[in-house]
Amino acid sequence: MVALQLGGAPAATLGEVKNRADLIIFWGSNPAESHPRHFTRYSGTAKGRMNPNGRKDRHVVVVDIRKTPSVKYSDEFIQIKPGNDYEVFTVMRMIANGHIPDTDMVGGIPLQTLIDLVERCKKARMGVLFFGQGITETKGKHQNSTAIYQFGKDMTKHSKFLTLPMRGHYNVVGSGNVMCWQTGYPFAVNFGKGYPRFNPGEFSVVDLLLRREPDVAVIVAAEPIDHLPYAAAKHLENIPTIVLDPRKTLTTKIAKVIIPVKHAGVSVEGTAYRMDHIPIKMQAVLESPWPKDDIPLSTIINRIKKIRSEEKKTDGGKAA
Repeated sequence: MVALQLGGAPAATLGEVKNRADLIIFWGSNPAESHPRHFTRYSGTAKGRMNPNGRKDRHVVVVDIRKTPSVKYSDEFIQIKPGNDYEVFTVMRMIANGHIPDTDMVGGIPLQTLIDLVERCKKARMGVLFFGQGITETKGKHQNSTAIYQFGKDMTKHSKFLTLPMRGHYNVVGSGNVMCWQTGYPFAVNFGKGYPRFNPGEFSVVDLLLRREPDVAVIVAAEPIDHLPYAAAKHLENIPTIVLDPRKTLTTKIAKVIIPVKHAGVSVEGTAYRMDHIPIKMQAVLESPWPKDDIPLSTIINRIKKIRSEEKKTDGGKAA
């Protein structure tokens, strides 16, 4: 999100990728294991309007620090040294803009290999670079993503070219989309003053927990104990934690209150956002005795409002 805000990105839907893309690059991503149906439905072997022969109409490149199961489905594998993504993309941007550096190797990759890759991107009818958590969770973090987006914008001077993140979990872009159209901000939003304020590094959940500011936490369909840094997750064990989730998780083990709820898209209808930000209407397919998420949340909110109202009446009486 921070990288997007720094410069934007050329993007489109997965339907456009399926129908038009003749060059697919997976960078720091292993869709064979992380997104098993992505390759067959949208990228590698999918047949589209301009790709009637599916896999035969595409050139697939995998860039990673090691050989993954996705490599066997590719036409070309480029092995990069860990933590060198930003350096490599900086050099690729130089090459794209007509400047050749005086070196033979960049990030463990021969310079000529990068030159050939950039030329292939320029000549593509439509190229797509999918990048995964191998980019965002290594040295450089959001600056790696920024460099990728900037490279994609450089490529649009020569051909149609997209840069799309390979999201890690179901509906992971949903909260960001809803937060954006409600507040104008995608994450790290604080409502403490009665209106939304945005400040990554101050209001993001990791920073708040590391500073030990929260004295109570309500967690809805998330798994912070499994995904947050240890010091941040540890603070959740020391404060009252309420968890709304349809299943047992590491977070429910430390929760003071657990409220079982229906599983969205399984036991209750709802809307989920695909990785390309397309909303998908989900239908209920299984019965569940548990309530929807909004019922206990509304109950908690109404109870807090009632308590505050009673406190104001009591304080007013004392003042009088």
